[in-house]
Amino acid sequence: MSKQKVWTSIDEIFTALNAAECNYIVMRNFECFEQGQVFVNGHDDIDLLCDDIIKIKKVLDVRHRFHFPMVNSYYILFNNLIVHVDIRFIVDGYYDKKWQENMLENKTLFHDRIFVPDFENYFYSLIYHAICQKNYLSDEYLDKLSNMASKIGLSCSTESELLKELLKYMRKNEYKASITKDPAIILNFKALEDIEISGNIFWLARRKIFDLLKHIKRIGDKYV
Repeated sequence: MSKQKVWTSIDEIFTALNAAECNYIVMRNFECFEQGQVFVNGHDDIDLLCDDIIKIKKVLDVRHRFHFPMVNSYYILFNNLIVHVDIRFIVDGYYDKKWQENMLENKTLFHDRIFVPDFENYFYSLIYHAICQKNYLSDEYLDKLSNMASKIGLSCSTESELLKELLKYMRKNEYKASITKDPAIILNFKALEDIEISGNIFWLARRKIFDLLKHIKRIGDKYV
């Protein structure tokens, strides 16, 4: 294997993605990039959504964190650091396919060169991530989401209030909760109660097998 590229700045990373005309967004925790930092509040990875994972992997020159079926967690070299990069793509089940397409279609520029979700998609996809892809809603995410809610005239100071707004948004746009192909991701659908999820015996059985294997391999504890 050839020597892995070493990236020297955030600007270099996203200039390369843009020059290659990659269709991507950084899904969350991108606020620190404005100061040239790669980590924010303990979040030690870059979370991407794209429509061509092969192209993104080639441009970034990533390496696998885990050699495990369907786990899309990688790393890049950033100066003297190893930075984790999780790459999601349309139809991988990380979000509803229609929602993924909408996020990419309505992406906006952050700091003039980094594509991120528009505010509406950022807010609601972050609720979904913070509640449905975590074991519990952290105080950090609750504070952030409450502040974001106030910017669009909503009062959401509890998990139940956030879930209520998420459900309204998903029903309005005909988005569904979805089982991820990546078995390392937590599934915690709670009040979403999606019929396709509970009734899909094939996916649930497959998921249970992968859940067992991932614990043997010790992946997925912090990786979401």
